[in-house]
Amino acid sequence: MVNRLTAPWYLDRLEAELRYRLGFLESLAGDWEKAMEHWRLIADLDPLLAKAQRERYFNTLRRLEGCARKRHFIGDTEENARIPDNVRPAIWWADFLFMTERFAAADALFDRLYRTAVHRKDAVMGARAGMGRVFALSENANSPTTARVWLPKARAVGEEALGRFPRAPASAYLAFMIAHSWDSGAKFDYAEARNAYRRVYTDYPKSRHAEAARFYEIHKGAGIGDHAYFLSLIQLFREDYPNSRYMKAVDKLESIVQRRMNP
Repeated sequence: MVNRLTAPWYLDRLEAELRYRLGFLESLAGDWEKAMEHWRLIADLDPLLAKAQRERYFNTLRRLEGCARKRHFIGDTEENARIPDNVRPAIWWADFLFMTERFAAADALFDRLYRTAVHRKDAVMGARAGMGRVFALSENANSPTTARVWLPKARAVGEEALGRFPRAPASAYLAFMIAHSWDSGAKFDYAEARNAYRRVYTDYPKSRHAEAARFYEIHKGAGIGDHAYFLSLIQLFREDYPNSRYMKAVDKLESIVQRRMNP
């Protein structure tokens, strides 16, 4: 029997869960510094998390530190715009479940929120919840075998949400996540990925995701197909985004393509 007397770690686990929730409430109130104070204490209660922090492995605490820096969980200001105050706690709790790696619970809540949004014809909540479902479902694709099952499901969910709510604040990110899901780790279909990335920068040219979609259209296919075509894409990217954060990667891709053209 596991209880407070027979398993001393039980109290630590209870306090860790409390700290997660207290931190979430502080983030909801807008005080991300206090939220991080609670979350950092969890490393003292969870030996595996402490080990991951020491050895600099990516972990839940690092996820939450990233959230605190941008002051959002999933997405950024663009995707979280216009979420009503009475809906934001539920959306953010689903986000928080995702960030703390409770993916099934996150998906279940996003699904409930999405179905509610469809009933209410609420585009803001619908696209945002649909985006959350794509994130949560995609996390199950951690091998080529699971990718063949979960990524098509994530894409189907995303396409339905995007079809219903194509002009909401989260729609561009939703489209980008659908495009990104084509790189499944199983059989890669560049044509499908290319078309999906093109949809992002064609339908949402002013979104911050347009630049990322242009880069990944190059990145995913630069080693295959028509080398001259990819060099033309790279030149257009340089012209349109001269100060891009992707420029070092673009330089490397250009070198790879040129070497393959002139072996």
